[in-house]
Amino acid sequence: TARRRILQIIEKRTGVKNFENLILRERISTPQDWQRDFNLHRGSILGLSHDILQVLWFRPSTRHQTHKNLYFVGASTQPGTGVPIVLCGAKLVGKQILGDLGMPVPDAWQLEGPRPKGPLDVVHHYSAWLGWLPVFILILAINYQLFSMLKQYI
Repeated sequence: TARRRILQIIEKRTGVKNFENLILRERISTPQDWQRDFNLHRGSILGLSHDILQVLWFRPSTRHQTHKNLYFVGASTQPGTGVPIVLCGAKLVGKQILGDLGMPVPDAWQLEGPRPKGPLDVVHHYSAWLGWLPVFILILAINYQLFSMLKQYI
């Protein structure tokens, strides 16, 4: 099953044997549950919107500002949304908690030696002007939004 495969991956990546035996409580959630329980629009797990005020360090922190031992992880907190990024956030929070408790980070969490290269590790050298492409797209988006706002007056 998918559940069994996920547990195998967790065991392999963390080095924890019999991970399933460590699970104290388990809940399977669907988008309908998320919509009902967390008021997420259409059960979206992507959390906050992706406008400029909701990305990177503008997202809520992983630590609560006043409650010392309260941590957050997920798509609506730093570093952001998407499964790989949320997993990075979970690792970050795990390290924060261990650090606050004065405990060492497990060896299984550390990278040992160079990571094997895969097909996605190939560096493509594009023209220098492509580096400006996101800026051009942003300018176009801003102009489009301004035009959309002003067209009612034209």
